[in-house]
Amino acid sequence: MFDFKYDGPGPGKGGTGVLSVDGKPLARKTISRTIPLIMTMDETFDVGIDTRTPVDEGYKLPFRFTASSTS
Repeated sequence: MFDFKYDGPGPGKGGTGVLSVDGKPLARKTISRTIPLIMTMDETFDVGIDTRTPVDEGYKLPFRFTASSTS
């Protein structure tokens, strides 16, 4: 589970994210800012694969994440 506590009100603020496994916190990170408005209509929220806009130009789409993927 990922829980995010937003520092808002207002767009683009940061917050704190907590990743939990089996109800136990595994990692906590502060995120300094979020997307201030909305993403484009053709963007997707992919888990395990990137099919639309790459995070950077270091890989080709579609990019499937595996445990052996490296950056």
